[in-house]
Amino acid sequence: MKTCLYQAAIAACFFLTACNDSKTADGEVTVIPVGVALDTPSGLKASDCFKQVSYVALETNDSCLVGTAPRVQLIKDKILISTNQEQCLMFDKTGKFIKQVGHVGNDPEGYSSVYCWGNNETGDIYFWGWNNELVCYDQEGLFKEKIKIPFEAEGYAAASYNYLTDEIFVGHKEGILGANGSALLFFKNNEPITSFQTIAADDKPFDPSNIASISVIKNEEGIKLFGPTAYSGVVIVNYKEPETGSISFPDNTSLWRQNENLYFKEAYNDTIYQVKDTTIVPSSIIDLGKYHWEYSDRYMKNKDNAALITQILESKDRMIIRFITKLFHGAVLHDAVVTKSTGEVKVGLYADGMKDDLTSFMPLRPMTVSSAGEYIGLLPAGEVAEWFDEHEDDQDIPQQVKELKRIGEEDNPIVVIMK
Repeated sequence: MKTCLYQAAIAACFFLTACNDSKTADGEVTVIPVGVALDTPSGLKASDCFKQVSYVALETNDSCLVGTAPRVQLIKDKILISTNQEQCLMFDKTGKFIKQVGHVGNDPEGYSSVYCWGNNETGDIYFWGWNNELVCYDQEGLFKEKIKIPFEAEGYAAASYNYLTDEIFVGHKEGILGANGSALLFFKNNEPITSFQTIAADDKPFDPSNIASISVIKNEEGIKLFGPTAYSGVVIVNYKEPETGSISFPDNTSLWRQNENLYFKEAYNDTIYQVKDTTIVPSSIIDLGKYHWEYSDRYMKNKDNAALITQILESKDRMIIRFITKLFHGAVLHDAVVTKSTGEVKVGLYADGMKDDLTSFMPLRPMTVSSAGEYIGLLPAGEVAEWFDEHEDDQDIPQQVKELKRIGEEDNPIVVIMK
């Protein structure tokens, strides 16, 4: 991941295109009116998105200390926590610690970063390798195999990968300095199937001497400012020309699954595509209205009234669209909750979270979602203990919340599962 961050730091921005097709083979594309909802933000409640909230107190011992600013996800029936101590910790859904999955290291079973993703059907877990490869562990946390990415990695920034079928993988690689453009890559059994550009390379090479400064914000500060996609860092580039710069998210989530379908979206392009066979077709359009950020303006800092979408968390009937306004001037992170069956969109501030009107507990901030539609987040133990100190007279809370009163300030965080 250090290599990815270095490459992303060189990268001025994502080089992306937009497709203006208005229909898929299956019919009209769904239009999601996020811009209108942002004009009249309502705030968010848990019931806007979920029917059920449950809490899992993670086991705490010297072998599984989570620490600050972790990343959590559900892969099949396992809870995976990626920590800043370069550990990937596996727990079951009761919170029992199972084991550390693999390790960072340049050895046959080592990987380069604890950032991972998984196959919800098989339970397989994938990490970045060192030599243009993915390192796979099985659902029990045992080393399984290395998967060669049969495409040239040089000239690209950090990438997003997912699986189309149990055998076919899809990668999205973003061009560095316009050298190679951006592309979708399809491969199987360590061999290429096909690839195509989603944007052509820039005609004019980027001049590195135009860079005034480069910085990386990560850990708690990065997540607080930019949300969960800042887990491994956000690369901020300032150019010498006034009010110009770029921000890159190495841990981008441009490919995601919802049940059996794979979806794709690039920055500065408001269209969501479904990946079908070895091509993409428009699935829905996020209508940002006056908040749309043109690709041609991607280096401009004076876009406080424009929205940059950084994450999409999708389940069967809900979609959470996470986006930033005032990106370069005190970034403001928003969540838009979309009810697919009705088309209703509600917007609230990420910092406020979703008011928990289901269990009368702390605000909810989903971090990731499984392809089966289970959202997951974390509550720091210290904040949980503080909440009980401030609400010791509250009686109207469910038993599962009362049981969390035993949590100490130094314990591992509470996992929140929402569905």
